Amino acid sequence: MNISKKVAFSVIEIVVVLAVMVILAAVAMVKLGTYDNMKLDAAARKVASDIRYAQRYTMTQMQRVWIDFDLVNERYSIKEGVSPFNVITDPLTKGSFVVDFNSGELKGVKINTSNFGGREDLGFSDSLGRPCGVQLGTFDAPSSFTTPGSVSISYKTLPQKTISVEPETGEVSIQ
Repeated sequence: MNISKKVAFSVIEIVVVLAVMVILAAVAMVKLGTYDNMKLDAAARKVASDIRYAQRYTMTQMQRVWIDFDLVNERYSIKEGVSPFNVITDPLTKGSFVVDFNSGELKGVKINTSNFGGREDLGFSDSLGRPCGVQLGTFDAPSSFTTPGSVSISYKTLPQKTISVEPETGEVSIQ
């Protein structure tokens, strides 16, 4: 006897598989969020990471380092020393450590405010990595601010992200 079996999917099986795929796709979209949210989150993580880098640079190189937040031109740079100031080398790009929100992947991100004890820029000047306020390269005493200093950024119409720096410890967090 020659019995041939035909193997096929039933309509119910196909509908169930499609329903499961739609549910998984919906969950993935919620998890990933929108492109704009991802861009703002990436910018906030970049700023926080660069603040941590500046702090560690001060602690290991024993150099005064400060982050010059340029709110007008939407960029910041990490500088060292006292006048004349030198922009440090970015270990990733091997170029000057300047982050410009007018170009590249983070284009369009805005730096809204930066306040570190009444000063616009953030500095680190001792081997413990304690933060201080800096104005035009003039360093205040370490931990010159008593409440967390912060820089806030935004992208399009999304709620702004605030990167906070704790006095004394220099711990960085994103809200």
